[in-house]
Amino acid sequence: FWVADRIAIGVGTWRISSEFTTGVALFGLPIEEMAFFVAAGLMTVNGIVLFEWALDWRDRRRAVDDAPAVEAADPAPAPVPEPVDDG
Repeated sequence: FWVADRIAIGVGTWRISSEFTTGVALFGLPIEEMAFFVAAGLMTVNGIVLFEWALDWRDRRRAVDDAPAVEAADPAPAPVPEPVDDG
């Protein structure tokens, strides 16, 4: 994307205002544009990962909700209280 952005700036498709930039450029592309593309890419990847995580969580949740309830085959007996000697 940096290459396409640099070409578009070079041929005048769009321009970057020098009033709102630092004036520092690498390969003719303002560092603000580079930072924008990095930030936009990271946010896109994070959004996709979060979306996939939410779908996976939903599927796991459905699997637990749809699973049949399992009863204990031989429940442990309730404890019997010791007799008290009143003496």
